[in-house]
Amino acid sequence: MAGAEGDELADGLLSGLQYLALHARDRAAASGNAFLRATVHPVTAGCPTRLVHYRHHGFPEPPGARVLTKAAPAVTVSDVDDMAAGGPELVAAADRLGSGLAQAFGRAEILQFSPEGELRRSYWSHESRPVLERWTQQSDVKITDAEA
Repeated sequence: MAGAEGDELADGLLSGLQYLALHARDRAAASGNAFLRATVHPVTAGCPTRLVHYRHHGFPEPPGARVLTKAAPAVTVSDVDDMAAGGPELVAAADRLGSGLAQAFGRAEILQFSPEGELRRSYWSHESRPVLERWTQQSDVKITDAEA
């Protein structure tokens, strides 16, 4: 059984959304709202997956109660220019998609983001925090110690 690690999922959403938004804006001259769809892949009956994190002593802990045996997409809409800018709307879009994916695993939301477009420091690994803190200083994104 494969495990979708929470930090990797959150990081993939942030970096992937910004990369695609920059491409859409700068190369395809697109702007306005974009329909966003994400799923964890591969997920099949033969290759089930679960959501895990490794925050406590390197052992996988399942923060989600469900094991997925088929893909469960999450969808939302966000402004291309706002996501390309890398600010709070990028994080809020990642929160909406990530929460949709987390719900498929039995979680109410993805813990690394807030709906207001903030990063929640305590839900990121200690290794990830210095990079995230530098990124938030360069962007207009707040990092908070608030818990979900």
